[in-house]
Amino acid sequence: MVHNGLIRGFELIRRELTVAIDPHYFPFMRGNTDSEMIFFLALTFGLQKDPLSAVEKAIGLVEHHAKAVGTEHPIQMTLGFADSQRLYGFRYSSEGDSRSLFYTESVETIKKLYPDLKGAQEISPHARAVVSEPVADLEGIWKPVSESSMIVVENGEVTSMPFNPKMP
Repeated sequence: MVHNGLIRGFELIRRELTVAIDPHYFPFMRGNTDSEMIFFLALTFGLQKDPLSAVEKAIGLVEHHAKAVGTEHPIQMTLGFADSQRLYGFRYSSEGDSRSLFYTESVETIKKLYPDLKGAQEISPHARAVVSEPVADLEGIWKPVSESSMIVVENGEVTSMPFNPKMP
């Protein structure tokens, strides 16, 4: 998991979020960061079976508790998770102005636009990069992930779907 962002007022709701962690996962928590909390909440809500629903519930719970203590716009995030088959990327903020997230749509486009780019011809046609900011100044290869959405990268295909947090 990677997380770029924050939970505003995290110190005010950390206890409520901690007690929501499934007792099975709790012994594996090593730190007390908001990133780790999001990860363990997502595991609690079924990350391994349904990543979209699990993260929607985790963020919904965070927003619920944060709003209860008066924190406006509690979530700012881009997240990434991977399993052995897929990569999941999320872009969301409570205020509707998330940090950026980009992906490469096609290796063929890279090869066509930049035939002299070192190593480009050896890249697998199924490879994709997901990054918070475009790497290098390569026009035409970076596609932005839409606000409040999740992407799934699998076998070289990128699928996007809406991301809507909800209470578990």
